[in-house]
Amino acid sequence: YWGETMAQKQGGINLAMYALAFFAIGPLGRIGDRIGNQSTVAFVTVILALPSYVLLVWGPSALGLVVWAVAKVISGLSGSSLTGSPVCYALIHEVSAPEDVEAILGMGFAGVSLFWMVGGVGGIWILKACGGAPRVLLGVITALSVVILLLLLMIRTPASRA
Repeated sequence: YWGETMAQKQGGINLAMYALAFFAIGPLGRIGDRIGNQSTVAFVTVILALPSYVLLVWGPSALGLVVWAVAKVISGLSGSSLTGSPVCYALIHEVSAPEDVEAILGMGFAGVSLFWMVGGVGGIWILKACGGAPRVLLGVITALSVVILLLLLMIRTPASRA
């Protein structure tokens, strides 16, 4: 729908999203301190998946693309970058034994990097398996965000770290 200007528009969207993320991370840290990192990570999970939710509702149409672009910029409120979400790393630090924090954070960074490398391939496999129906892939993304939210409900902060 954007034709020849797609790369320019995507660049502008990414610039706006990452600029918003840069300015959002400080307030997110304060919110995490005030209401708890679990709730803040739940917010980040929903915000990060917002562009997928938008496409699930509006589909791959001209309107869907415009609403997706707005949702993509809004997803910058997550404070996330190519290296992951600092809010998630704060939760890892909060709930992990002090001697395990370094290793678990390393696994978190490695997981984000691995996702960047193989996530697109996984998406293509899902699309091929479902006959090219993009809403199935978006449904998988939605299901994954629900699983993450359910896992967040099961996290308990050790009494020694609370």
